[in-house]
Amino acid sequence: MASVHICLLKPGVVMQFENTTPFAADLNFAFEKSGRELVVVAVKATFDFPEQGAIATPAQEQLPLFYSEVFGDDPEADAVRFDNDFAPVKRACDVLCEAVAFSPGGRPTTNLKVGMRLGQWSKAFDVIGPRIWLRGAMGHRISDTRPFTKLSLSYDNAWGGVDPHPEKQGHAATCETNPSGVGYYPYRLSLEGAPLPLTYQPNRHVTDIDGPYLPMAFGPVGRHWLPRRKYVGTYDQVWMDHRMPFMPDDFDPMYYQSAPPDQQISFPKGGEPVELLNLTVEGRFGFYLPRETLGVTFQRKSGPLSQKIPLLDTVQLLPAERRFCLTWRTRFACNRDIHDLSEIIVTRRSE
Repeated sequence: MASVHICLLKPGVVMQFENTTPFAADLNFAFEKSGRELVVVAVKATFDFPEQGAIATPAQEQLPLFYSEVFGDDPEADAVRFDNDFAPVKRACDVLCEAVAFSPGGRPTTNLKVGMRLGQWSKAFDVIGPRIWLRGAMGHRISDTRPFTKLSLSYDNAWGGVDPHPEKQGHAATCETNPSGVGYYPYRLSLEGAPLPLTYQPNRHVTDIDGPYLPMAFGPVGRHWLPRRKYVGTYDQVWMDHRMPFMPDDFDPMYYQSAPPDQQISFPKGGEPVELLNLTVEGRFGFYLPRETLGVTFQRKSGPLSQKIPLLDTVQLLPAERRFCLTWRTRFACNRDIHDLSEIIVTRRSE
């Protein structure tokens, strides 16, 4: 059933947005670096996990689009769970997973390997049960590993963290690749009881307190973390004098990619196999991405209409919930401003 809503662009100026698909769809506004106005349309489709090896079908409950980042219980310290869905553009497809490790057969274990595969791309890392630093006769040592059957694999449990200076109030050492993590303790005088990460690069486990190690998780990277932050550009006096409020000249659209670099892939076409290792109770679980073709029509108040096929640029897996989301995106660069548009229509054609 189609949904229609009216966007009030300014007093007396409206634009109609019609979504004829069963999926969540909406628009937002942005700017190119040149200052040209953009209309960004995002469509998010939620699918239930199918039977093993089958093609997924749309879920009865469609998850909403996110207009800002979604954090855990403590937004000040927790890692991002979901990035907002209205990046103006993505140069690659982000593959993300809100991951939970399940031990094989539900039997307690102290370590296992988890992984994801989508088409020709794959990523895997090691998971080790909870451990802490203990005080020993010769310094600190790592405790025995506590067995587990289920563990959250967010960046909150990966290598990283912020370690306050013991003497200088307001000063802290920060793991800039993951300030939300654990295990990074360059200032701490006593490690007694300090937790170690739960996730590790294959064959490179944490054995000291200041690394460097690569945080291992499948979720989105914070906007202020490295390496994402390096793409945001330079906001100095030159920018204030000559570019503000637009993007600086050295802004790189790679900033909009929310997945870590090793989870950015070519845009899927649909039909690619997906395989999960120890991220569901089955141990190994696989299915195929659905084939969906969407269209977005931009109707000007005067002049020809513009029809675009959005790209599938975000795959968000939610294995513990037995579902996943696919997000498509396209944009329209206005000749003058957004008031040129009278109507936007989102359509679907399944294959």
